[in-house]
Amino acid sequence: MNNFEHFKLHANLMRSLTQMGYAEPTPIQAQAIPLALQGHDILGSAQTGTGKTAAFALPLLENFFQTPWFCSCAHPYAGTGQADHGDHA
Repeated sequence: MNNFEHFKLHANLMRSLTQMGYAEPTPIQAQAIPLALQGHDILGSAQTGTGKTAAFALPLLENFFQTPWFCSCAHPYAGTGQADHGDHA
């Protein structure tokens, strides 16, 4: 895998990766993400700073985006750039 587009992640995840400057998955990400997206258990070992956390977190977040109860469009502030800090009158 030479870029994150091959994983076919949700558009919000892809946008975030692009905004943060991530273009290519690290070797641990390239090996772990496809398996995790398929629902397999993963046991990986790599040096500090090689992207293990993202290899775990991206499939987890993708799963949230794919579940029916998770819909960012249902939130009243979705897409407005405003955060809901719970200080409603």
